[in-house]
Amino acid sequence: MPAATFLPAVRGALLLGLLGLALQSGCTAGAGVTGNGLPTPDPLPAPGLGTLTQRDISVGIASGGVRLLITPLTESMTRTAAPDTYRRLSGMAAAHRTRAAPGAVLMLVSVFSDEGGDFFPDEIGVFSKGVRFRPVRILPVTPGWSTRRMEPRETEMAVLTFAPGLDLEESLTFVYRGERDNSWALTLQRIEAERVRIRVRGPPQPREARSAPPRSATKSRSPAPRQC
Repeated sequence: MPAATFLPAVRGALLLGLLGLALQSGCTAGAGVTGNGLPTPDPLPAPGLGTLTQRDISVGIASGGVRLLITPLTESMTRTAAPDTYRRLSGMAAAHRTRAAPGAVLMLVSVFSDEGGDFFPDEIGVFSKGVRFRPVRILPVTPGWSTRRMEPRETEMAVLTFAPGLDLEESLTFVYRGERDNSWALTLQRIEAERVRIRVRGPPQPREARSAPPRSATKSRSPAPRQC
């Protein structure tokens, strides 16, 4: 191969190789690795794109005719919920966050009963890695919560705060009056699957971008020259 042809070919191969390395580095950094080689936490899923119901991100437990639905109010969890559910849960978290200790984990507890009965919020607990977390504060949402007495077919709600050491990304066991629920691991899988779907879907496109016709269709055509 003549030198005049060989050198440009080598330069082209080097440029392609450098471009490949740059793309590979960019993909690696995008996978969640910082410059010092440490993994970075995944960003919060975008709000308003979730499809899960409140029950989908909650756990249930029952004892003595009283049923409890426990819903974490952490943004990384609630953002996987459908828009209306997310706004409601997020607003509830914001309203009670100022009354909780910094970094506290907030959970909404909804109590149901078909026939009525007493309930005991102090006996709600969460086990994480063998450690039992008890509510630090109980912030009533409905006025009947403070009576600790359920009327038939009514719902009482309160926000319970837990110590910051409670990690919702771990497998947890919820307890109430001797009853246990170990389904949080399955709930967490459902939440993580929805996080992935949200990232794949991405933010919704503006209406203008969706309704705008293709550029080629809007390009005006110059009139044909007149023939004499």
